[in-house]
Order: sequence, then C-alpha cells, then structure tokens
Amino acid sequence: MKHREPIKNIMSEDVVAADYTNKFSDIRKLMIDEYINHVPIVSENKLVGIISRIDILKALHSDIYIKNSGENAQSLDNVIEIEDIMTPNPHTIKAHDTVEHAVQLFDRFDFNALPVVNDEGSLVGIITTKDIIGYLLKQY
Repeated sequence: MKHREPIKNIMSEDVVAADYTNKFSDIRKLMIDEYINHVPIVSENKLVGIISRIDILKALHSDIYIKNSGENAQSLDNVIEIEDIMTPNPHTIKAHDTVEHAVQLFDRFDFNALPVVNDEGSLVGIITTKDIIGYLLKQY
C-alpha cells in the first residue's frame, strides 16, 4: 500500500462549492441536485467554511424550523444564515499532503470531508472518506 500517495492523485478537483452569500434553500437544493454531502463555502474562492448534509438536517429540525413548521425551506432563508450553520475555518489539507495524513485527520476528528486548499487558502479540491475507501479498494 502506498502510504505516501499525494492527495492530489485521489481528490476531486471538480468541487461543487457555494458562496457565503447563498441562501439556505440554494445550498439545500445544490446538495440534492448534485447528490453531494458536503459543500465548501467560499468568498472570492477563499475557503471560509463547509456545510454538511447533517448541518442542513440540524437546521431543518432546529427551533427556528419548528416555530415556522408550516413553511417550506425557502421561507427559512429569512431566518437561517449560512454563517450560522456552516463550520467556519474547517480543517483543510494540501494537495501534496499524503493519503496517510488525510486518514489520520479523519480518524482524529469527526468529519467525512476535507477541503483541499493551496498555499493562498484557495479551494482546489475536496477529499472524502469515500475517496479514501475507493483508493484502498484499488490497493487490493
């Protein structure tokens, strides 16, 4: 097994990201339409946060949603700010970091995706636990 394999060889470069000014309903629809579980949040291509499907579900089941229970997700755009549900300044990894390092981060912290950034903090990719599992399967 290649423990020193760089992340750039297995990361997804076509990242579906959203701007921090997007609305709650936009992010929710993006996840549904693109069949993704994580959306990095950027401002001028600089990573500022990440939202997971779990974050969306928590927001939909929060007190805000319960108080507005008869309303649809778009009406929540008026009461849920992206900054309130995203994880700000998420853990990141660089494209030249190793698969082993990514696995160590996934093992140490409770998340399933790592945005890949360059030295300037711009988003260049994403690596998920699914990518790691696919890589490991190819080793056998």
